[in-house]
Amino acid sequence: MLRGRNEPVRTISIMTTLFGLLSSACGSHEASHPSGEAYYGSWGSNSVPLTPSEPLSAAEALQRDAWYVGTYDDLGHLIQFQKYLYGKKDWREEYQYGSNGELLHRRVVKADGSVIEQRFHTEGGGTAP
Repeated sequence: MLRGRNEPVRTISIMTTLFGLLSSACGSHEASHPSGEAYYGSWGSNSVPLTPSEPLSAAEALQRDAWYVGTYDDLGHLIQFQKYLYGKKDWREEYQYGSNGELLHRRVVKADGSVIEQRFHTEGGGTAP
């Protein structure tokens, strides 16, 4: 079979399409996360909100002693992040955002049931008194 001059273009097009499909399938835990829950093995920084890392399937999470569940709103904002330890809820953080997407409120419920509330300025960052 003779290959035409367009064969390299067709090969690149096929590879680009496959890469796009794989990227969308593997990248479901990116910043623009769809609404709903996602499972994680850890979190990556002490920033607020927390940054989930090590995406897991539900089955993988349930095989661990400790795992995390992130809950996202329709805009892809992390609105809750909870740690599970030996199958029971350990602690959680809840987040509220303004209409502009800026973080307004953080609520931490510790393992002992104590609660920490943190409110943020809507302009200029920082915490409100």
